[in-house]
Amino acid sequence: MCQCQHIEAIRMSQNDFDLLLEKFLKGTCTPEEAQLVLAWHKKLISESEVDITPPEKAAIEKKIWLQIKRNIELPEKATAPVFSLHLQSKLKYIAAAAILTIIIIIAFWDYNNRQIHILKTPEFSQANLPDGYQSVINTNHKPASITLSDGSIVELQQQSALYYPKLFKGKTRDVYLSGNGFFKVAHDTAHHFVVHTDEGLLAEVLGTSFYVTHDTRNKKVEVTVVTGKVSVYLKTDAIAKAGRAMNNIILKPNEKADLHLLNNELTTTLADNPMPVRNGTSAAKTEAASFLFEEARVSSVLEKISAVYGIDVQVEHNEIYNCHFTGDISQQSLYDKLDILCKSIQATYEIRGTAIYIKGSGCPVADHPQ
Repeated sequence: MCQCQHIEAIRMSQNDFDLLLEKFLKGTCTPEEAQLVLAWHKKLISESEVDITPPEKAAIEKKIWLQIKRNIELPEKATAPVFSLHLQSKLKYIAAAAILTIIIIIAFWDYNNRQIHILKTPEFSQANLPDGYQSVINTNHKPASITLSDGSIVELQQQSALYYPKLFKGKTRDVYLSGNGFFKVAHDTAHHFVVHTDEGLLAEVLGTSFYVTHDTRNKKVEVTVVTGKVSVYLKTDAIAKAGRAMNNIILKPNEKADLHLLNNELTTTLADNPMPVRNGTSAAKTEAASFLFEEARVSSVLEKISAVYGIDVQVEHNEIYNCHFTGDISQQSLYDKLDILCKSIQATYEIRGTAIYIKGSGCPVADHPQ
C-alpha cells in the first residue's frame, strides 16, 4: 500500500473522515475511498502506543459494541453496491474494528485526562503529610516553576506533585515529591532542606541543586547532583537521634544515587550526562574548557578530564599513561570524549561506582617521542 494513501488519510479533516467512515459502513464508497479507510486502519493499529490493560479494554468494549452493532446492521438499499456482498460484509466488520480501536483509544485518553484534572490531592502513601501542607500538581506539558518561602525554586515536571508548607517551620525544611523535579535550594546552614519521595528515599542538603527523578521503565528512583553536595538515605535507615540517617550516601556534582525498587538497594554511579564543574559549581552555562591536544601524554588528558568534571579517573595499567593523543574534543560530551580517546589508544572504559576505569595494554615509552 503506497505511502501517499497514509498521507491523504492524515491530511483529511476530521469531519470529512467521519463522513468517509459512514460511507464505508454503508458500502457506498468508491474503491479509492475504501483504500484510504483501510490504510488509516492499518496505520492506527501499527503505530498506536496507548497502553490499556485488558480489564480496561473489556469494560470500554462492552459499552460501545452495542452501538457499533447498530451502525453495521443497516437496512439494505435498493441501489447496486460498489463491492460484492461478501466483500462488503467483510469490510463492514473491518471498519467496525477500526472504529472500535479509535473509540477505545479516545475513550481511554479522555477518561485518563479527566482523572488527572479532577485529582486534587494525590495520596502520598509512604508518609503522613504534616498539617498545613499544600500541594501543586503539574498537569501541563512543560515544567512548572514553584518558589518556596525560603527562596528555593522547584521545577516540577509534568504529571508530578509537590507538597510543601506555606512557611517553613522547625529544624528542617521538608517537602514531599511524587514524580520528577529539579531543586535549586536556597542556602541555610541552620535548616537542612529534605526532599521525601513516595518510595521512602530522602535527599538532604544545605543549599545546592539536584534532580529527583523516577525511572519507571527500570523501576528505580534517581537523585543526581548538579552543584554542592547531597546526602541520600532511606527512611528505614533513619535513627531516632535528630531523625538523621546512619547509612547515608554523600553525592558530589556529576554523581547520582539509584534506589532500585525491586530489592530496595541504594547504589551510586555517575550522572547520565556529566557537565564541567568549577569549585563545586556547574560550569555548563560558562565558557567550555579547551580539550585541544597535540601529541599529549594520555596522563595529561585524563588529568584534565578529572579536573574539569570532578570525576576520579583510574587506569588498569600505568603504561596507558605513556600513550599519546592528538585531537580536539572540546565540543564533545564527557562520554564521547572518552570514546574518542580510548579508540585512539586501543583501550576501553567502564564506569565503576562514581569513578571511570580505563582498560588497555598501554603504550611502551620507546614507541613515542619524549
